[in-house]
Amino acid sequence: MYNKHGLIFKTGDIKKGENKMTVTIEDSCIACGACESICDAVFSVEDKAVVNAANVEANKDAVQEAAGACPVSAIIVE
Repeated sequence: MYNKHGLIFKTGDIKKGENKMTVTIEDSCIACGACESICDAVFSVEDKAVVNAANVEANKDAVQEAAGACPVSAIIVE
């Protein structure tokens, strides 16, 4: 089966009504470490924060808390 972008997927891969949380870090990140201190399962900080996408779904509440605590609003949660 094809989606609207012409990509092939199996019908079992996408469940109706299921929305996966995506997290990105903008270039405005100042590497303060606030996100990592709140949710180190998802965020690690080096030159800027990095997201471990495999752990996002299991830590949704902490990810939202970290995004709200970011002093420069560099964490984008969709």
